[in-house]
Amino acid sequence: MNCPKCNTVNEPNTSFCVNCGESLSEKTVAKASPLANSPKELLGLLTIRTVVILIGLWLVHLILNWLPFVTEMRIPGINIDLPVIITSVIYFVIVIVLLGYAKMLRVLWQQSFFQAPEFGSVLAALVNLGILVAVYYAIRPLIRTFVADPNIITIFQAILFVIAIMLIVPALIILYQSMPRWLAAIRRYSLAGTENQVACLSCGHINQANQQHCSQCGAKLVPTP
Repeated sequence: MNCPKCNTVNEPNTSFCVNCGESLSEKTVAKASPLANSPKELLGLLTIRTVVILIGLWLVHLILNWLPFVTEMRIPGINIDLPVIITSVIYFVIVIVLLGYAKMLRVLWQQSFFQAPEFGSVLAALVNLGILVAVYYAIRPLIRTFVADPNIITIFQAILFVIAIMLIVPALIILYQSMPRWLAAIRRYSLAGTENQVACLSCGHINQANQQHCSQCGAKLVPTP
């Protein structure tokens, strides 16, 4: 039974959601979308919808910039080309779309792939980098049009560069910290037929199956299914 509020999967006889406490009565559950069968499906639908929206915005931008009566039009009074405004508006819309996708990505990824949460963090970081690029392309033409000081654009680039580093470094740290667990998973898979050995998920060390904790790092051992 899926919660209509957070879409968490609950047991059939559950009266309230174990994640958010929402009532799971028949009247409430009937309001849930028929497409909301699982977090994975929601994540897939959300990803497809986001990609379609981005492709649509790119096509609109391409078509409008192809029209000669649009590319040659200047807005009177502010001395700015219409394509500049169109480009900025489209990239601002892209920022809004990606912000919504990044927000839902973290929630749905945790529910769909709880065994690999690091990939969700990395994907969210990549989406946030895309948001920074969209912000840059949305604001850069406006700065060049309305600001006479060329140093402003350099300062703007430096700020975005610092933010990008702040997004990239944590993602790389997460990947680095997850490497022992990935290696342990590979080693456990290679030892799937060996009943008397188990690999530590923290450091990858091979231990005897009757041990409760890893002899290398002391982490609690999870039996190989």
